[in-house]
Amino acid sequence: MDNLQQKQLKVGLTDGTPVKCSCGSLNFMPLMRFFKFSALLTGSPKDSFMPIEVFVCGQCGEVLQDLLPNELKSKPKIDLSNIQIGS
Repeated sequence: MDNLQQKQLKVGLTDGTPVKCSCGSLNFMPLMRFFKFSALLTGSPKDSFMPIEVFVCGQCGEVLQDLLPNELKSKPKIDLSNIQIGS
């Protein structure tokens, strides 16, 4: 049997702690940030794009820092005023 299978822990939601925004909200929305890389930088024939999923508080727009790559932790808020959900 594989070592990974032998060491699996059984945990449930009640074993964890809910993640709260500093405003107190428990609700987050997924958003995407895109980074463009020049073809000269990557050596490819065209520019390349990399999507990064971020989670923002549905109430105040603060980015959930715990899930961000270190390079993105400098901009904690996203303006949600112009985001339309649904049609």
